[in-house]
Amino acid sequence: MTDIQLLSRNEVLTLLSVSKSTLYKLLRDSGFPKPIHLSDRVRAWKLSEVTDWIEARSAEREQAA
Repeated sequence: MTDIQLLSRNEVLTLLSVSKSTLYKLLRDSGFPKPIHLSDRVRAWKLSEVTDWIEARSAEREQAA
């Protein structure tokens, strides 16, 4: 079994340096990875998916330059 690292919403907010409202806008508008529903009230994001999304944004920036 592979090691899967999960991030809480607050950890995602810190990693991206954005507000909650911006995170929800990213989820709605920009293809940001959807959270995994661990229970009725607990959501978490896979670290690998979040870092892949960040890398894709970086690659887009470099192509535009």
